Amino acid sequence: MHTKIVAVLLVAAALSACETPTTQRYAISADNNQAIKSLGASNIGVATFRAPADFSANCRALGPMQVADGLTHTQYIQKAFEDELKIAGAYASSGAQVVISGRVHRLEFSSTRALTGGSWTIDLALESSNGKSVAVNEYYEFSSGFGANDACRNTAEAFSRAVQDLIGKVVRNPGFAALLSVPGVPTPLATTPRSLQVAPVAIAPQPSAAPRPAIKSVSQGSHEAERLAKEQNCSAHPVASLFERGDGFETYSVGCSGGEAMAIRCELGSCKVIR
Repeated sequence: MHTKIVAVLLVAAALSACETPTTQRYAISADNNQAIKSLGASNIGVATFRAPADFSANCRALGPMQVADGLTHTQYIQKAFEDELKIAGAYASSGAQVVISGRVHRLEFSSTRALTGGSWTIDLALESSNGKSVAVNEYYEFSSGFGANDACRNTAEAFSRAVQDLIGKVVRNPGFAALLSVPGVPTPLATTPRSLQVAPVAIAPQPSAAPRPAIKSVSQGSHEAERLAKEQNCSAHPVASLFERGDGFETYSVGCSGGEAMAIRCELGSCKVIR
């Protein structure tokens, strides 16, 4: 009996040591979503993003890191960009007015920065079918850990957050609106003609409303959402991204180990899975 227990423990240890570090599905960023919506753009297509020639996904002695759904790291960046446009209502799978293509000029990572730290470096250039272009750079630092298993797993998980920040820099870039403009059509940000401007109307002061219950901070809500996702066996190391915030509630998106995404709604300190 003792021999069987030892054998089972050895097999479990071997399987744990061979775990492949994997980046989970991209989680939509509420901030990126609002930035895209504010441009009022629609019918935007996305063409293939080209990968850098010298990127290696190998992490220490564990071999190559993987991405959910069998994507490459460059394909992951492209799909994340498409997903952000879709959720913002700006994406077109066909009949697009403008099409944006991309090229990742640089894609590098380190799992040994300052021994227990890590980083991702991504240089991305986007070009629109209208001739405009934008280039952005993201350098994302994170805590990786000392052991190879933890360091490579944390590096794989950090890639999703690095891509979120990368897309955030794209959609907030002053030149991004120009990528979405259709030749001969005024951009949504153009100044309203004087003939259509409405004179300001004085509004009578309203009685002050009763104080509302305090809304928990994003960090508190995200921690509770991550705790719930872990209890639901979504992922051993869930990362919650704020998707929507309303009056007294917050909705988070969490990428699960199986590739699916879990939506969690937190309201006045109580969180529940909604899909």
